[in-house]
Amino acid sequence: MVVSAARAAALAAISCIAIGVAAPGWADAPASTADQSRLLKVILKHPGNYDATFAYVRASEKLGDYEAAIGALERLLFYNAKLTRVKYELGTLYYRVGSFQMAATYFRQALASPDLDAETRARIETYLPGTEKQLSPLRSWLFVQTGVRYQSNASFTPFSDTIEVGGSPNPIDLSGPHGADWNAFALAQFANDADFGDQGSSTLETRLTGYATDQFRLESLNVGYIAGSVGPRFALAPSEWPGLTVKPYVTGSAAWVGGAPYDATGGGGVSLSAPFGKALTVSPFVEWQKATYPNADPTATLGTADWLTTGASAGLRLSDTVSLNVAFSYRRSDGVNAWQSNDQFSEEFDMPIRLDPPLASIGQKWTVTPFAVLTQTAFDAPNAAIDPATTRDDSKWQLGVALDAPLTTHLGLAAAVSYERSNSNIANYSYDNWSVVIGPTARF
Repeated sequence: MVVSAARAAALAAISCIAIGVAAPGWADAPASTADQSRLLKVILKHPGNYDATFAYVRASEKLGDYEAAIGALERLLFYNAKLTRVKYELGTLYYRVGSFQMAATYFRQALASPDLDAETRARIETYLPGTEKQLSPLRSWLFVQTGVRYQSNASFTPFSDTIEVGGSPNPIDLSGPHGADWNAFALAQFANDADFGDQGSSTLETRLTGYATDQFRLESLNVGYIAGSVGPRFALAPSEWPGLTVKPYVTGSAAWVGGAPYDATGGGGVSLSAPFGKALTVSPFVEWQKATYPNADPTATLGTADWLTTGASAGLRLSDTVSLNVAFSYRRSDGVNAWQSNDQFSEEFDMPIRLDPPLASIGQKWTVTPFAVLTQTAFDAPNAAIDPATTRDDSKWQLGVALDAPLTTHLGLAAAVSYERSNSNIANYSYDNWSVVIGPTARF
């Protein structure tokens, strides 16, 4: 999607961070299927060999074979029902495979054990509420972040000392708001899943996002943004292909800049979620939206248009602690004016890396996520008000890294550093911008 400077400022700070159940690792073990098979023979012959069993569990986890790890730990409990740490590990493994009732059962059993150590108790007390929430037919999540953001080029001022107007270079008017600035921001994301009563195979999913900024100096660049979607998710083949789902939905958004309406969108689409094995999920989609811009300025890059977007995202689990997410999309924007119509290709990559927190008393792992975004936009025709001889063609990329640091069950800290650069064949639209974001978070 083509994003204006002001709207880019809003969307750049919006990030969704998923919390996974983290099981502390046993001693290092091989992660090949050959070694897994060798260890299996050992524990079948000597079921009381704890070291071999733990090595087998760790190898199975690295291979994504959670069912095998569960089976090995269940055998340990059969021979010794007092193994508190094993109950905790079984709770985390059952959570990973989506057996939330079994996960909650083992978590509660571990909490009831008198020999439970303080660190493991803290982890269980962190994850048990979320596990129990998954058992409810109505599940809600709320993420809130506040903080401050610094931008080296908050106004997205071009590199050049001149800009094109009517095909002629003109000095940039720097009398208006421009340059670096800080802002205070607030971000809220709400999600709700409601089961239809058919054993969890169909749900109604609602998603809402709100974002607002208060610039310290450039008040005319204050941004407000709200977006939402709602739609049912249906399982297509729950027995033959677990996890294969389809979701038709309606969606919409609205943005304000400097207190005035900037744009509004509305439409709908359909997405598919298709798991392939235990490590890969692919999600193609197609979506149509009507975008309305009240700005009638003939030089405006964006105008009222129909957006037709198609693409796909994929999530690949590389290991217990590292995953790779990629997304590709193509959008056709048919505007009222030819110079506002365009084709746009976008590619996004991120790699969440889950790390042990610096203090054992913190119950959840921290996540460091390097990311990259590339957007290429080719317009249909020259804008005579800018340059009647040149059809605009942009290439924009962004690199950064984000940190999500839970501190308690509900509270944490998040930060991100990124660099964005836009290169265009028209000088008006070439710029760069450093961004630093930091602030507390809350999850419920």
